[in-house]
Amino acid sequence: MCKSRRSLVTPLAILLGVACMMNPVAAQQGVSPAEEGQTVDVSNREELIAAVRAAVPGTTVRLSSGEYAGGLSFDGLRGTRARPIVIEARDAARPPEIVGGGSGIHLRAPAYVQLRGLVLRNASGNGLNIDDGGNAGEPARGIHLSGIQVRDVGPKGNHDGIKLSGLSDFVVEDCVIERWGESGSAVDMVGCHAGEVRGCQFRYRGDIFGNGVQTKGGSARHQHSSLPVRERGWSRGEHRREHGAGLLSTA
Repeated sequence: MCKSRRSLVTPLAILLGVACMMNPVAAQQGVSPAEEGQTVDVSNREELIAAVRAAVPGTTVRLSSGEYAGGLSFDGLRGTRARPIVIEARDAARPPEIVGGGSGIHLRAPAYVQLRGLVLRNASGNGLNIDDGGNAGEPARGIHLSGIQVRDVGPKGNHDGIKLSGLSDFVVEDCVIERWGESGSAVDMVGCHAGEVRGCQFRYRGDIFGNGVQTKGGSARHQHSSLPVRERGWSRGEHRREHGAGLLSTA
């Protein structure tokens, strides 16, 4: 009888050990494999990278207030429609700041990922960059950006606040984008479909040739309902100029 018990327990112990090795975040934080897909709080760049790379459908990664070095890149981050992966501020009143990097955050080939309440600033290329990983037949889908602040990107050249390439079924809402590249766009979409940009604010000087929202490269079926504003504030009665699909106010 004792021998039979050992034959049942030993494979189970091996299985649990392997699962812990496969998920270093769960092992480090004392989270059992059965509890994966829940909330993980992080307070520095290393914890953030580990938590996001270990994320599974339903995981929420919450960033504590403070600065995190930019240049963060994640491949194949995939939630589901019912259980998206969420990366968000732990305290919305004191949002975490992603500072610097070529892009503050770059997501390649994600699906059903939500970013909420993050600040990205001082990136040299694009503030936030999301694309299909070069696979046009498999678009990045189900992306939801809410309450994101992007500022001081570039500043020279064709650099965007939010760069979206090869996305389908996405929403950008209640975001504030300030001072992107002088010949770039607040939100630039290439080959994107079935998306909505709503409730966002775009702030810049009125003497630059930039776009608020730009759609190109076969992008189709979008809705834009954002309010462009100038650097010192803007009212709907003032003049605006239009470039392509987006609006940018004049000074």
